[in-house]
Amino acid sequence: MTWWRAVLGMCCALFVAGQALAADLDIYMVVNGVPIERGEVEMAIRMEARRQFYHGRIDDARMSQLRRDVEQRMADRVLLLQEAQGRGFRVGEEELALRLQQALGQYKLAELADEERRSLVRALESQLADEILLERLKAEVQALGAPSESQLTVFYQNNLDKFTTPERLHLSVILLKVPPSASWQAWEAAQLEGERLRQKVLQGADFAGLAKIHSSDDSAARGGDLGYVHHGMLSEEAQAAVDALQPGELSPVVMLLQGVALFRLEGRRVAEINPMSKVLVRLEGLWQREEEQLRWEALLSHLRAGAEIVVNDKITP
Repeated sequence: MTWWRAVLGMCCALFVAGQALAADLDIYMVVNGVPIERGEVEMAIRMEARRQFYHGRIDDARMSQLRRDVEQRMADRVLLLQEAQGRGFRVGEEELALRLQQALGQYKLAELADEERRSLVRALESQLADEILLERLKAEVQALGAPSESQLTVFYQNNLDKFTTPERLHLSVILLKVPPSASWQAWEAAQLEGERLRQKVLQGADFAGLAKIHSSDDSAARGGDLGYVHHGMLSEEAQAAVDALQPGELSPVVMLLQGVALFRLEGRRVAEINPMSKVLVRLEGLWQREEEQLRWEALLSHLRAGAEIVVNDKITP
């Protein structure tokens, strides 16, 4: 964080000793003595609203939550930068110059006036210096040694769903495509044709042969064979139809967005928990990501608990 910001923060902290913010300075929030200007907060809120909702309408409840989230994020940034400085992290001139050179590459500096160019460089230097400090803090907080076998075992047992191969259904399909904008007569005709094909299969006709002739699905050349499909990959209507089948059974005619379908269940593989030895690499990766997140959240909770944050003349615990 730049020296001018720190100095301004100390001055503002003295001024708000009576828990009143200086209106003429247009300060929105003070975090451990460091002021954040109203314009800075409002700009961040507008940018986040556009990112989340683009040009959609935002109701009052969601807007209030978005404002609280932005306030918290901006306060957290100050607290984390103070923590980084307190741990003795510093930004080297060469590292900052390299980052600045890379960042300036996206701007057409020659088209800017001298003062505009200098202002841009100052703003980028401050932002990049802060980013470097936060990166170093995060790297130190999240530095982990290799997990012990007992740590991995506990994580594995507490998260068996993450290491379970879900139920898989071996399906075949005959799809009679109907354009979404087609008339109801076209949809009715497709449904009647689907019923006719279903009766033929029930009477002994070869499903694969009919699929090759009648199906519009990409699987037609394979006799309608879709292979094994994980639960949830199908539409809600199709999934409901095939969930009730036993191997070898034929579904009712199913109306889908792309047309009319007839499914046959060829086989079913039940959900299976993979042994720990088989998923060790993924297990270590998931454990590391969760542990890193827990450590970072623990630091934030600690910093927030000890912070003094003044927002709109009110002390925020």
